[in-house]
Amino acid sequence: ALNGVGASETRTSDPVATRGTPAPQVAVTLEELDDTSAKISWVCPRDKAVLGFLVRCTDVRGESIVAQMEVDPAAWSCEFENLAPGRVYRFEVLPKVRRGTAPVLPAVEGRTAAERPGAPENLLCQVSGQRQLRATWSPPDHDGGTAVLGYDVRLYDARQVHDQLV
Repeated sequence: ALNGVGASETRTSDPVATRGTPAPQVAVTLEELDDTSAKISWVCPRDKAVLGFLVRCTDVRGESIVAQMEVDPAAWSCEFENLAPGRVYRFEVLPKVRRGTAPVLPAVEGRTAAERPGAPENLLCQVSGQRQLRATWSPPDHDGGTAVLGYDVRLYDARQVHDQLV
């Protein structure tokens, strides 16, 4: 489940047998997830028919494959690097067999950690009336991987700041 704060704890289903499945089913688990990388692991019964695994990372927002790799049949985990902060990714593992790839079990999803946003751009403060100031700015170039929810605007009296620094 996802909300404005992030993703819930990840759960995996039990393996599901389907008719005509050419290879054993795979149970996928998200082991580690930080702001730019993810490590996934899987359990697959040992089977000589499995020639390796095709592991995919998909950006859920754009439904596009971000990265995919082929791994050895003896491998049980892999790591994806250079992911964007604050995005939801789907990870799936497909056993490779002579006839292609076996159907994949439900994929596991997770959101990379978000970073702090960049500072606002084009800050301008002007006197707009007696005892009034008007501050304007543009949104930061980098939102940290999640929507900017607001801005912290503070007013400092330059004379007091100067007195404190001397």
